Amino acid sequence: MTVASPEESRDLGLQAERTALAWRRTGLTAFVLGLLLVRLGLADGAPAEVAAGGAALATSAALGAIGRGAVLRDPHRRRRLLGCCATGMAVLSTATVATVLIG
Repeated sequence: MTVASPEESRDLGLQAERTALAWRRTGLTAFVLGLLLVRLGLADGAPAEVAAGGAALATSAALGAIGRGAVLRDPHRRRRLLGCCATGMAVLSTATVATVLIG
């Protein structure tokens, strides 16, 4: 009698795909929000809005990468990708808050 490994006995189904699609939709929303903020900031001459829009655009790229990481089967690659995204998003959030408070 052979014992199945935990990877073989666990049926992931479509959970990873649904998670990836949800992250991609969130990234698309952040992208559209970033475009709107940049457009409004340029029209009003408000550099804080342009900076916040740029941060939202960069965040949308990070969210897309998180969506990609959700479907990666290799846990080491997934951990590295998600770690880089978390660090990048923390830096972007800090820069955005500082820009809005200063600007």
